[in-house]
Amino acid sequence: MSTSWEQLQRDIWVCNACENLARVTLTIRQQTDPPRTAVKLLVVGIAPPFKPNINEKTPAKSATSDPTDNLRQFLTKTFGHSWEHLLNEGLFVLHAAKCAIQPKDGYQNPPREVVDNCASRHLTREFLEIKPRYVVTFGERARRAVLKISHCHKPPGPKLSGELFEGPWQMTIKDFEYTLFVSPFFSQNPANAQRILKQAAQLATVD
Repeated sequence: MSTSWEQLQRDIWVCNACENLARVTLTIRQQTDPPRTAVKLLVVGIAPPFKPNINEKTPAKSATSDPTDNLRQFLTKTFGHSWEHLLNEGLFVLHAAKCAIQPKDGYQNPPREVVDNCASRHLTREFLEIKPRYVVTFGERARRAVLKISHCHKPPGPKLSGELFEGPWQMTIKDFEYTLFVSPFFSQNPANAQRILKQAAQLATVD
């Protein structure tokens, strides 16, 4: 996997698909190490954290690289295990948007066009590479990104936006199937997000 995964991350690093879109911070790019083992449970967040005054292209400090990241801390607190343990158990994290997004009205939700760009160009390829068994999305934009993956066949329940239908939903992308759980953003409804995450983890045998 390493060679193709490294190429995926290089393509994210040089991507300019969103250079003319508002709020996209092209100087902060998500770069994700390959999974340590088969991915049993994939968590999809919205975007790497925004930092002001970053003028040169810089790898993002996100859940995959920063112990103080809010998403990583939520995951380790929910499971009661170290990050290293969770990675070895088959947990993996990806982001819907691969560049940081300048907050608007206190929220970092990426514009829909950004999510759609990243889903077709990058998230699709990452999914096909790791083929997760179970997936949890945190927030509407993460849900949209997964449903916008190319060649995605889904049941009529989950919607791109609006009312939350948490699932589980059986999904198909090309030649593999996985189970999707749709969660609210973890900082807005932590109790519900923890419940959904634990339900998915139990089925995925991640502990």
